[in-house]
Amino acid sequence: MRTSVVFETHSITEDNEAGVATGWLPGHLSPRGRELVAFEGAGIPILQDWRLRE
Repeated sequence: MRTSVVFETHSITEDNEAGVATGWLPGHLSPRGRELVAFEGAGIPILQDWRLRE
């Protein structure tokens, strides 16, 4: 059985555009950030793990 793992960097958040480091706070994607998200609406399962933060 073959497994592929993809690590996707976060996109541009509202905090990024305001010059604020989000860190562990819940950031929200800016309109530009939503345009750049690779798997949005592609039907690919996205499994998030709280331990995998930037």
